[in-house]
Amino acid sequence: MDYCIKNNSLGNIGKPVYFVSLETEKNVKLKEGVEGGVESESGSSSSQGSTERVEFTCNLEELQDLVSKLKDAAKQMERVQEELKEQ
Repeated sequence: MDYCIKNNSLGNIGKPVYFVSLETEKNVKLKEGVEGGVESESGSSSSQGSTERVEFTCNLEELQDLVSKLKDAAKQMERVQEELKEQ
C-alpha cells in the first residue's frame, strides 16, 4: 500500500493506492478425475501449466471490486466441482 498525493492525469488525489501482484496459471486444461474430481491432463492434481505474474495498482474501490469478483469466481468453481462429482 502506498499513498498517492498527485496523479499526472487527475491532479491531487490524496487516497491510498494498493499494489497488487497475482500469480496466474496459463494453459491448464482440466478433465474429470477418476473419483469425480478435477485433475490436470497429466493425471495429477498439480498443474503443469506455466505461470505468469500480473502486477497492477488500484484504489480501494477497485480492490474491493476485485476481491468480490474473485470470491464469486471461487464460488462458481465450487459449484462446477460439485456438479462434476454428481455425474
